[in-house]
Amino acid sequence: MVDKANFPLGSVASYNSVLSGFARAHLWSKAESLLAQILHTHRTDSSLVSTSFGLVISSYGKAGMLANMESLFRCMLNEGCSPSTSTFNAMISVYGKALRIPDMEAALQAMLAEFPGVEPNVITWCCLADAYRRAKLDARVDMALEKLLLKPEELDAKAYGLMVDIYGRRKDFQSVERCYKEMVDAGFKPDVSAWTSMAVNIVLDAYGAKGSIRRMEQTLDEMEDDGIEPDSRTYTALVAGYAKARMVRRMESTFLRMRVACCAPDEFVYNALIDGYASLGMVEEAEQKLAEMSRSGLKASVVELTSVLNS
Repeated sequence: MVDKANFPLGSVASYNSVLSGFARAHLWSKAESLLAQILHTHRTDSSLVSTSFGLVISSYGKAGMLANMESLFRCMLNEGCSPSTSTFNAMISVYGKALRIPDMEAALQAMLAEFPGVEPNVITWCCLADAYRRAKLDARVDMALEKLLLKPEELDAKAYGLMVDIYGRRKDFQSVERCYKEMVDAGFKPDVSAWTSMAVNIVLDAYGAKGSIRRMEQTLDEMEDDGIEPDSRTYTALVAGYAKARMVRRMESTFLRMRVACCAPDEFVYNALIDGYASLGMVEEAEQKLAEMSRSGLKASVVELTSVLNS
């Protein structure tokens, strides 16, 4: 660690505010110098010193400086400081995003085996479940979800959103519906946050895929009543749902509504619309939208091109 600098004395809370600022600005030398001074001045306050270490460790991880993160973590242990759950979560999250699964699991095992009283929480299991999903380790995803569901009182909007996402990707629509209902019943009404709006879109997609148009439209109404503006993924789910139900007028009016709302159609919406026309044998309309899509500078997927050719 860098030798401590001569910063004015103050409380650890004040130090940590400055420390956080240094880390966000990537002023690493200043951050480590201040950390050394905090350690020197407040060594007996292990909880607060641990928080200071955790701030810099987390910041290194977010900046992609994994070697620095690991080095500072070892320094923390050498100084006799016990990492907190949030510090372990920061490392587990970074390893998970980098798909360094063995390192992620080693951090989890260290938390469980070496530090009594430091327990995984909902954030821990969310990080693990998301990493396992991206690594296509389905059995381990299920393990993380089981652990997550053991703490229902700790589940937040992000946890529910992640579960809905995982179940939606698996086309497990029964679990999607159950999880979404639990989220709403727990008081996490859909809002403009990324996780809950994503969850609503997955639910819309699930209802559309099942042909449950009434439930799909009811969920859309609830979404808009709660102040969420439909986005591209929303319209894609609606168009695909109406196409599956062979409801051409609603499919077309949804696409028109998207344009009226000044939400520019992207390739996903176009692909859903083209696939819908093709599946209904409406070849001319499919070709028109394919040409319109091309003029917009968007590219159709191989699936949609094949749909048009085969229709």
